[in-house]
Amino acid sequence: MLDIYYKIGFSVCHQLKSHSIIIDGTKMPLDGRCTGMYLGFFISCVYLIHLTRLRKESSFPKAYVLIPGAIAFLLFALDGLTSYMLIRTTTNSIRLATGLGIGFAGSLVLIPVFNQYLFKNPSDKRMLDNPMDIIKFIAIYLLIYVLVNSQIKLLQYLLPTAIILSLIGTFWLLNVLILATFPKWFRRIDSVLQLRQHGILAGIMTITELMLTYQLHRYLVRLVGLADV
Repeated sequence: MLDIYYKIGFSVCHQLKSHSIIIDGTKMPLDGRCTGMYLGFFISCVYLIHLTRLRKESSFPKAYVLIPGAIAFLLFALDGLTSYMLIRTTTNSIRLATGLGIGFAGSLVLIPVFNQYLFKNPSDKRMLDNPMDIIKFIAIYLLIYVLVNSQIKLLQYLLPTAIILSLIGTFWLLNVLILATFPKWFRRIDSVLQLRQHGILAGIMTITELMLTYQLHRYLVRLVGLADV
């Protein structure tokens, strides 16, 4: 199963061993930064979809929520650029933290748009307007970070599956949103339980995209002679 996970992960990630989280000898299918990004984005999206399932808030959160998200984006870019330019060294813990940060920040933007385009009667109220919901949002970030960094041996079996499901789920959610922007072809729905039409086609798109990006990445790696894949 890990071999399949590595192939799926190769579609979007260089998978350098030195940049990857290794638990009891098992290397994760994505590097530290991509692990954080996809886990963070998908899990936070699931939380926000659950949170907004009744009122379907379609307005962005207030500035005091979005500004930390913007800072998370800057930290992600800064960590990546400075480490690749050899200005400073980074660690897998930092890669994970900044990856989770941009993943969570991305969901703050995606879910209001998701609700606006997908549902028949979205509310114009702001998402995460309740302080307790913000605390839970932050707590989920911290829980994922601590858990992935904990090196608990059981994670060598569970985490690869969670990472790949998050990767596939991220592509799937984005494809559902793309389809929802074509209201003439795809009707708005009342509940996520009615996602059958969107969901099936989004699944086909996801499989196709991952297959194409795998082949493209494989071609590029061979072209520059980085590895024999």
